[in-house]
Amino acid sequence: MLLSNLIDAYGVFTDQLAHPEGAFGDVISDYMNASFNNVNHWALQLMAVQADENILELGFGAGHCIQRLVSDTPANHIVGLDNSALMVAKATALNQVAIQQGRVSLVEGDVRQLPHFDHMFSKVVAINTTMYWPYRQMPGILKNIRNTLVPGGSFYIIYQRPIERFVQGGCHPEFKEYFKLLQKAGFIDLKAKAQNTELLEPDVKTVGLAVIGTNPIFAK
Repeated sequence: MLLSNLIDAYGVFTDQLAHPEGAFGDVISDYMNASFNNVNHWALQLMAVQADENILELGFGAGHCIQRLVSDTPANHIVGLDNSALMVAKATALNQVAIQQGRVSLVEGDVRQLPHFDHMFSKVVAINTTMYWPYRQMPGILKNIRNTLVPGGSFYIIYQRPIERFVQGGCHPEFKEYFKLLQKAGFIDLKAKAQNTELLEPDVKTVGLAVIGTNPIFAK
């Protein structure tokens, strides 16, 4: 009975991470915001957004990375897609001024069925969300993501893992699996990157990891 209860509780927790809703989802989103601060900052450094670029974030949560894209980069327009109505509401409140200015657009939707966007993107980013995407549908999801990119545009898969696991090499199989999936979806020039752990605060127990793929200039 105890094991069953623990499994049920873990399932509820992971479900809320994937699709926050209700009062518990509100608490979960606050937890994610606090734990994602360093990786969000690193994501912006990796992306090096330029003035004429349109950016798409998949699974934007409460909208803190979008807020940073607005304040810390010269991005032309930022679009966010999230499957949680609660997160859309929280991100809308956080980015209200940028939305009113026409610099940010937020959409409730599912990565498995990407909506039509008004323009193509030079960069698409997913931070700590791809682990919740259905594995069997990943090739189709990734191909649809590539189709939202301009020729030469990049897709950034960014996520966190325990520092000890990374140092011991336990994350290398994940890199290989992401490479395989991205190649199958038509991405090229694949790269794997990790945060410089020496620059992290001493009490930080996770390291940011990234897999980056490029949409070919002459895509098939």
